[in-house]
Amino acid sequence: MTTNTKRPGDLKQAFNGGRVKVNSEAPELTNILRTQVDEKSVYISALIIGTEQFVVKYDHAGKLDDSFADSGRLNLFGMGAGAFDNQGRILHSYALTGASIEIRRYLSSGLPDYDFGKGGVCIVDISHLNATLRNIDTPSKNSKRSKDNDETKAAADFGLVEIITGQGELYLVATVFFNSEVYNGTLVARITESGHLDEEFGNQGFFVYRPTGQGEYYFRGASLDKTLSNLTLLVYEVPSHGSEMNVRLIRVTPEGALDPEFKSPVIKNTANNISQGPFFDAANTLKVVADIPEGRHLFGWTHQGDPDPEFNNGKPLELKWPNDGLQNFFALASQGQGDAYRIVHAGYSDNLVSINRMGADGVPDTTFGENGSAKFTRNDNAILPPYPLVNALKNNEILFTVWNEVLWVVG
Repeated sequence: MTTNTKRPGDLKQAFNGGRVKVNSEAPELTNILRTQVDEKSVYISALIIGTEQFVVKYDHAGKLDDSFADSGRLNLFGMGAGAFDNQGRILHSYALTGASIEIRRYLSSGLPDYDFGKGGVCIVDISHLNATLRNIDTPSKNSKRSKDNDETKAAADFGLVEIITGQGELYLVATVFFNSEVYNGTLVARITESGHLDEEFGNQGFFVYRPTGQGEYYFRGASLDKTLSNLTLLVYEVPSHGSEMNVRLIRVTPEGALDPEFKSPVIKNTANNISQGPFFDAANTLKVVADIPEGRHLFGWTHQGDPDPEFNNGKPLELKWPNDGLQNFFALASQGQGDAYRIVHAGYSDNLVSINRMGADGVPDTTFGENGSAKFTRNDNAILPPYPLVNALKNNEILFTVWNEVLWVVG
C-alpha cells in the first residue's frame, strides 16, 4: 500500500491521512455511517446500535468543525433513518409508535429547521391505513425467514424506514404490516418542502404496494432517477404460495401510482437479504446487485426496465474478486459513462478492506491500485454494517465508510 496521492486507489493524504475515525470509544458497535460532501465539508451520520445516533462535520482536512451544532456533533433523537438533502440539510426519522413516524429537519449548521413542519418536526400517521410499522427482526407469521438469522437481526433497520431525497423531493418509504400482522407491504409517503404530508400524492398522501394482499412485499432500497421525477423501489417478494424469494423493481410516478411504462424486472430465487440497489448511474441506467444460485451478479437495466444492451451485452455481470481471498461483498457504486464507465465495489477479509474498480466488461481497471484493487487495513474488533456506502464523487474520488471510519480514496 502506497501513500502517493497522485495514484488512483491511494488514500487522499490531505484528509487526515486519508481516513477519519468517527467514534473511538465503541468501534465494535458502529453500525451505519452515511456521508455528504460539499465544497468545504464532509458530513457523517453515524448510528451506534442500541446506544446513540448523531451527525458530525469535518472539513476537507479531516478536522472536526467545532462550529457545527454542539462542538461539531449533532445528537439525534432516537434510533432511525437519516439522510441529507440537496441543500445540505439533515433529515432524521424515528418511529414514535407502530403507526406514527416523525421526521426532523436540521439546517446545515446543525440547528433545528423551524420552517419544517411544526417546530422542525413532521409527524406521519398511518393508523387510518390499518397498518403498523414492521421491523425486519420480527418476521410475519407466514415468513419463510428464520427469526434466528444473525444477519437479519444485524440489519434490523429500525422499522424498515428510509428517507429518500432529491432536488427538493422528500419521500418516506416503510415496510408495514397489514391485516393483523399476517401479511405486509411497502408504503410510500411524500412530504412537502414545508414539512407536511403531500395529500396530492397517491391516495391522500400515500402509495401502497401489496399486489395480492397475501405474502410478503417489503422494500430493501429506493432511489430517485436522474430526472428526479420517478421513485424506483427494490422490493423483496415472498408470495404466500411460494417458497423462493424474488427481487422486483417497481416505479412510482410523481402522482403516486405504479408506472405502467416501466417493465418492472424481476430477479428470481435470490439469497435472503443479499441485494443492493437500486441506483442510477451517470447515464441514468439502473443497477442492482443480487445473489442468485449462479453467484453474485450485477444486473443492468435501461431507464424503462429493459435489459441494458450497453451493459455487458444485456446480461448480468458476475462480480468476481481478484485473487486475494476477499470474498465478503458489501458496497457498490459506478463512475462515469461510455468508455469511461467504471464499476466500484468493496469487500473485506480478516484484516483488510478492498476497493475494486473494473469496466463494464468486468475486466479490472489496472490504473486503479494494484491491478484494479486498493487495500486498506481494518479494525478487527468491528462488525460489518448492513448498509455501508461507497460514495463516488464527481472527480471519481471515492468516499466510503467501513465500521467506525470514513476513508477518502483518490480516483
